[in-house]
Amino acid sequence: MRVAVLAERLSALLDEVVRRLGDAAVEPGEPAVDTEPLSTPVEQEFRVGTMGLGWDIESRAIVVELLAVSE
Repeated sequence: MRVAVLAERLSALLDEVVRRLGDAAVEPGEPAVDTEPLSTPVEQEFRVGTMGLGWDIESRAIVVELLAVSE
């Protein structure tokens, strides 16, 4: 469920960037390719509580901030 919400918010963020700055703001560059397999077992380092999304105009990149749940 959280992944679906994150995908919706990322899509909305990109739509807003294009609305405000035009299509040139989000022109794709060379995609990063990671062909290395995941190390297993994958162990949880922390649980995400709050997520923040933003747009960095200079690097033309999405900024994702993940804050751990405080227990």
